[in-house]
Amino acid sequence: MNAYNIGFAVGILIGLILVAVIFAVKKKKRGKGEYDERQELIRCRGYKLAYFTLMIGTAFVLCFKAGDGFKYVDTDTAFVISIMISIVVFAVYCIIKDGYFGVFEKPKSVLVELFIIGVANLVIGLVNKEKWFVDGKLSMGSTNIICAVTILIVTLAGMIKLLLVKREDE
Repeated sequence: MNAYNIGFAVGILIGLILVAVIFAVKKKKRGKGEYDERQELIRCRGYKLAYFTLMIGTAFVLCFKAGDGFKYVDTDTAFVISIMISIVVFAVYCIIKDGYFGVFEKPKSVLVELFIIGVANLVIGLVNKEKWFVDGKLSMGSTNIICAVTILIVTLAGMIKLLLVKREDE
C-alpha cells in the first residue's frame, strides 16, 4: 500500500466521520423529518417515477453496452448518470408537489446545505478535471461534476418553488 492509497483511505474515513457528526447534530437540532399523509403519497409517487426512470435508464445503458457501447461515455459513468437522473426526477417531482420538505423542516436551511454540498462537489470535480476523460470517453473521474449538477438542479428547483410560494403568499 503506497502513501497515496493510505491518504485516500484516511480522507474517506475523515469525511465519513464528519458526515456522521453533522447528521447527528442536525438530527438533534431539527428532529425527525415528519411528513403528513398527503406528502407521503406524493413521495410514493415520486419514488415510483424515479424507479421507472432508473429502470429505463438502466435498460438504455445495457442496450448500448450490448452493442458497440457508448461512443463518448464510459459504461459505468452512464450508469451513474442514469442514477442521478432518477434522483433529479424524484426530487423535482416532490418539490413541485410540496412533498420534499418535512412538516417541521425549514426549506431554506435544507437548500443552503444542498447548495454547499453541490458547490463542494463542483470544486472537487474541477480540481480533478484531468480525470474527466479517459481514452476520449467521459469517465468515472467526472462523477463529482455529475453529482454537483444533480444537487444544484435540485437546489435550483427548491429555490424556484420557494420564490413561487412567496409570490402566492403576497
